[in-house]
Amino acid sequence: MAQAEALKAGKALLSKMKGRGWKVEVWKNGGYYHCAVRAPHVAVYPGGKGYFAMVSPEAFACGTPVEWHDDRYYRDPNVAARRAVEKARKIVGGHVKAIRKALEAVGEFWP
Repeated sequence: MAQAEALKAGKALLSKMKGRGWKVEVWKNGGYYHCAVRAPHVAVYPGGKGYFAMVSPEAFACGTPVEWHDDRYYRDPNVAARRAVEKARKIVGGHVKAIRKALEAVGEFWP
């Protein structure tokens, strides 16, 4: 995809997003331009089958490690974003429970 096409696709995706803080990002990788919309800690990408999303504990920038990725495609980019956040919430919830039990085992307590 050419840079102008990627920017146009990113702006079209941005126009579909609900909520606040979304911005278009365009970058070149492997000789092609790509786009996504990003808000703090969540990014939505267009794909051939719809949209998919990722969540990261760090603010997104190119090269940011991704912790939670919902690899399913959705017709609505907002649903893709919500599903990725829900997946992250479920994983983190499990980690919090495990940390509480581990702290109890070593004689410490989580407030």
